[in-house]
Amino acid sequence: RKLPFDIPALFGYHLLNPLQYCWNDGMKNTGCNKAKYDPEDDLYDEGGIDDVGFLEKVIEKVKENNSKIDPHRIYITGHSNGGVMAQRFVMETAAKNIVAGLVSIGANTFPKYENWTRFNGTETEVEFDSEAYNSIPVKIIAGRNDGMSPFEFWDKRASLSGAMNALSGWAHENQCDTDSIDVVEGDGYTRHIIQSGCDNGATVELLEVHDAGHHPVTNGRGQWKMSAGNVIPSCPFRAPAFPPSPYEHDCQLINIDTTSMAWDFISQYERPNNSS
Repeated sequence: RKLPFDIPALFGYHLLNPLQYCWNDGMKNTGCNKAKYDPEDDLYDEGGIDDVGFLEKVIEKVKENNSKIDPHRIYITGHSNGGVMAQRFVMETAAKNIVAGLVSIGANTFPKYENWTRFNGTETEVEFDSEAYNSIPVKIIAGRNDGMSPFEFWDKRASLSGAMNALSGWAHENQCDTDSIDVVEGDGYTRHIIQSGCDNGATVELLEVHDAGHHPVTNGRGQWKMSAGNVIPSCPFRAPAFPPSPYEHDCQLINIDTTSMAWDFISQYERPNNSS
């Protein structure tokens, strides 16, 4: 892991984007939590990578080097494996109150979900001190046709809870009234909002993008750029480690500016002054 050196300021905010292929989001047996791959036995050597600690150091370094950073308005976001990593970071730094808000994209699960914590019969590494947690706003952005991280619970991907369970999971942690859900229909999307009774006014929202797949972003034709410079289109997304998905339209182009919707949501909030 390397710390970035130059963090540009854009439109009044700083965007910090550590480049990483695979984050240790806490799920074991995926390789992301191991330090070194051993091709002889096709296994990963023991020695977990502390990405929570890495991200903490990155944030602290940027704060130290830039006096204009508002410590009460630090937000975290991520896509897919990065989206789960963002959730893990919030959970495991609960007592430190580092971030003011969370946006998780294409990561339709909740890391306290029972099937997640016992993935492949192995306990995961995610810890969440709910008592120390100071509720923050959470926005989940999910493609209705996501074939990698299905929107609804799917028994062939049973370790993932689905988007609605992620919504209710965070709403429960935020002490919201989980029975009170406001549903707002838009052009090509549905907003599921839980805001009644939430501690610190920390709303939890699920943005369901109807025609999107695993990349629910504007013109979201997700592509992976390989090290050799080749581009492999992920339409629909397929991963060799997982069975075929019933969702076929993973890369439907959309004209919904989900990035702006995410920023408009999260930028309203700041971490309470009484946080440490």
